[in-house]
Amino acid sequence: MSLARRALWPLSWRRGRKRASEHAATRGSRAIVWVLLIVGIGGSVAAAAAWRASVDNQSRRVFDAQAGDVTASIAVSLARVDDLAAAMRTLVGTRPDMTNSEWTEWFAGLDVTHRYPGVLGVAYVQIVPAAELPAFEAKIRADPLPGHSGAEPFTIIPPGDRPSYCFVRLGGLGPQLAALPPGLDLCVLGGENWLSKPRDTGQLQVSPVNLGSRRTAQVVTPIYAGGGVPATVAERRATIIGLGGDLFDFDAVLKIALRPHPGLSVALSRRDLIPTGKGNAPSVASLAATFGRSTGAVVGSIGPSPTSSSFRRTLAVNADGGWQIQISASSGSSNRKALAEGLLVLLIGLVVTALLCTLVRVLTRSRQRAMEMVERRTAELSTSESRFRSMAAASPLGILQIDAGGTFLYGNDRLFQILGAPEAQVRDMGWLDLFAPGHRAELLAALASCANGGSDPVEVRVVASLDPRWVRFSVATLSGGSESGGFVASLEDVSAEVAARIRLTAEARHDPLTGLPNRVCFLAALQGALDEMPAHAGQVAVLFIDLDRFKQVNDAHGHAAGDELLIATAGRIGASLRPGDLLSRLGGDEFAVLMTGIEDVASVTAVIDRLQASVSRPFSISGLHASVGASVGLVLVDDASGDPATILQNADMAMYRAKSGSARFEVFNHSLRENVLARLETEQALRGALERNELELQFQPIVELVSGRITAGEALVRWDHPRRGVLLPDEFLPLAE
Repeated sequence: MSLARRALWPLSWRRGRKRASEHAATRGSRAIVWVLLIVGIGGSVAAAAAWRASVDNQSRRVFDAQAGDVTASIAVSLARVDDLAAAMRTLVGTRPDMTNSEWTEWFAGLDVTHRYPGVLGVAYVQIVPAAELPAFEAKIRADPLPGHSGAEPFTIIPPGDRPSYCFVRLGGLGPQLAALPPGLDLCVLGGENWLSKPRDTGQLQVSPVNLGSRRTAQVVTPIYAGGGVPATVAERRATIIGLGGDLFDFDAVLKIALRPHPGLSVALSRRDLIPTGKGNAPSVASLAATFGRSTGAVVGSIGPSPTSSSFRRTLAVNADGGWQIQISASSGSSNRKALAEGLLVLLIGLVVTALLCTLVRVLTRSRQRAMEMVERRTAELSTSESRFRSMAAASPLGILQIDAGGTFLYGNDRLFQILGAPEAQVRDMGWLDLFAPGHRAELLAALASCANGGSDPVEVRVVASLDPRWVRFSVATLSGGSESGGFVASLEDVSAEVAARIRLTAEARHDPLTGLPNRVCFLAALQGALDEMPAHAGQVAVLFIDLDRFKQVNDAHGHAAGDELLIATAGRIGASLRPGDLLSRLGGDEFAVLMTGIEDVASVTAVIDRLQASVSRPFSISGLHASVGASVGLVLVDDASGDPATILQNADMAMYRAKSGSARFEVFNHSLRENVLARLETEQALRGALERNELELQFQPIVELVSGRITAGEALVRWDHPRRGVLLPDEFLPLAE
């Protein structure tokens, strides 16, 4: 190696080593860049997907909150439909002979058109046996339906002879009902199950009805004698007297519920019992063998039909039957927003990855952008919460939000008005303590039931305010379930509704003229006395009282004087009884008395003597003097298993015997019952004797004894009874007279 070459070799070695180091650094930098690119792109894609999922979850939470508000509103309206049907069942079941004017006054008092949105028409359809057609026609002419004069011909539509018919007896509120002819047989028009379904199930039956281009639904309510719902199918078939028919526009109800949420769609379905095809034979052991569950019929819907990408929520509501509410909202705008923001996140991640070469700047800028995003999302959440509170503040219902442990979280101004306590008192005292102690268990049970998937509204009393009131408490779980999301409840002030229901119940069980308990109330009290007999000493006594000569006073001085006389007589009878005895007016001039703890008939005789003496004193009625008497029948009951209706019938027989004799007081025995039944049997047979040509005349001549000449003849009637033979006049003429 030359000297010059040896001198240049260290320099070239150092340069090569530097180039190799630079190449290695370049390769390492490229590797780091590739690693950063792979990690950055993958992280950006994952972040974009997570961000999109977050936006979707937020949109769903907003939808769930709106769906809960809509569901609460619809549930309140369905409960009102149930309450209207129950009130109609109680009223007509206890007063089946009410007039159309009384019917109209009752619904006007309920303010149906404002308190029950969607009602198009309400009617009572009476089941009329074929034998009672003439009487029904006379009644419908004397008391015609609204929109009818009573003079038009009563024609059965469709024509034909049937065991019974279903005619509209009472109607109101809707022009659709006024257009129905009085003789239209709705049982034939409605199909074979239109009557049997509500009659046998005891529940409301709802089905869609199209009025031209307008979609409505008919709500059919079974009405039984006495106003209640019998426990068994046999009892329901025996006591059915008619049907309550309501025509509802459920779309109007849905429009009210969707008014604060115009972007939602709602479909309301009814899940009624339907026939399975096995018939209605009395041998069927249970309703399950005769009726099955339908898949539901849509009775109302608002908004477009949901698509595969729509948010959906389906909830069940029980209100005298099953309802299903399906709420949906288009997720298109939410998907577009999530996609746009996801792409934005992806772009930000790629930019961040590209700028990693200036790490400090990238980290600083990334932190700044992250903080901006957090602030923006916080502001959006704050705006969403403010919007929710604004909607709650505008709600006519009280809104109560509590956590899973029952701690108060939020309430609108209407809530504090209903509770009668400020927010500070609700937080310090606890919301549950503001309700009546006897109703707190119901509220806790409603919360527990809601946590398990379903809860019916409960009516409870608020005691914190100076004016105690009743509220309807409806609760639903917030999004996330009861453990994480808690509950939200709506409180509706129903004080007026509860007061009206109590008043209607009292009217249904009391005589409107005297204010005394009526027949239904008396029989219930008699059943209670029989149930308590084993635990108390003594017997039960039932008095059946009928006023003597009342009809003459009523005919001579008018019904107003007769009513005044009945009120005064009821006062005298009540003053003659012992403390604790129950006086009831059965109807007309008939009264009944229930006495308990009776040792013997002598203790009752003293009360009867005092009662008859008091009633027999002259009355001063409208400036006139009137005198009546009292015929009394007595039944002493020592068997707690007796039937109240039979006991009252026996007392009536004893009174009938007392009235036909001179004692004016008779104690029932079984021979008396046999005599009365025999007399009734003879009376019934005598009614058809003339039609069957069983009565015949026999002429007996009158002969002059001196000359033997027939001077005259006497016509005598004889009854050729098909079972007892020929009866003389003294055996049946007194009954005919």
